[in-house]
Amino acid sequence: MKNILIHSDNLQGLQYLIDKGYTGKVDLVYIDPPFATGGNFTITDGRASTISNSRKGEIAYSDMLKGKEFIDFLRERLVLIKELLSPMGSIYLHIDYKIGHYVKVMMDEVFGIENFRNDITRVKCNPKNFKRIGYGKHQGYDLVLHQNE
Repeated sequence: MKNILIHSDNLQGLQYLIDKGYTGKVDLVYIDPPFATGGNFTITDGRASTISNSRKGEIAYSDMLKGKEFIDFLRERLVLIKELLSPMGSIYLHIDYKIGHYVKVMMDEVFGIENFRNDITRVKCNPKNFKRIGYGKHQGYDLVLHQNE
């Protein structure tokens, strides 16, 4: 199989892969969707590695969907991803703690509750020599699903 680079809305890209015959052939999917923050994220000074929600810079993407709209947006994509996953395929979905529990329930509906394997929690720890005593800032977690044959 040759490499494919698709530059489009991901919904169109997923449908393209289905149309090209990749149904049931994808072993691993990792997605990092917006987190329903309600903000605009920008590229500052032409550097793509500095995507943030600062006021200056060019808008990279808007994250305005919240609540049910966000869940429906994500569900539409996950239904197509499910179609693409092989019988042994896995999906890792990176999301934050504010919306993650809603996403988990929706993923159970799409993929089946029996396919949920784990969540991976990542906590940003205080760096060494940090003077303040406190808890690290929670950054988010990945929901892990593995298809059963």
